[in-house]
Amino acid sequence: VSTQSTWGNYGCDLKMDYTVIGDPVNLASRLEGLNKKFGTYILMSDDLKNQGKVSEKFVLRALGWVAVKGKKKPTSIHQVIGMVDEISFDEQKAAKQYTSGIEYFQNQQFKMARQAFSAYYDYKNREAFEAADMIAKCEMLERNPPGPNWSPVDVLHEKY
Repeated sequence: VSTQSTWGNYGCDLKMDYTVIGDPVNLASRLEGLNKKFGTYILMSDDLKNQGKVSEKFVLRALGWVAVKGKKKPTSIHQVIGMVDEISFDEQKAAKQYTSGIEYFQNQQFKMARQAFSAYYDYKNREAFEAADMIAKCEMLERNPPGPNWSPVDVLHEKY
């Protein structure tokens, strides 16, 4: 998360705290909590991913669009797998495979998405619950294609 925020001493004479406030701080807090939902350790927004050379230095895995509680505007989120020079080629390839699945899913290409998620799931020895969830979503959407108002955004109604 990387837009403007304010920091400093806030309060009154009786109680004063040094803190940071602003929309990006709230979003960062929500993303931190989403680690529980996704079984991850570090998440970043698309805004941060697109700054500088972040995507050149880190292996990232797209997780899709979420609208966190209290926000209408969706945010594209990514799992930070690790630094490029510390992650195996196979693991980098798997992250790209999953990211491709997310892109196919967002473009309503559910069969291609399912295949990408299945490849990732197989690579992870069938222990990737998030890929299993996405495979199930794809299968359901293949059987029951969504209408014209469908959105790939996961709207979250609770804090994590």
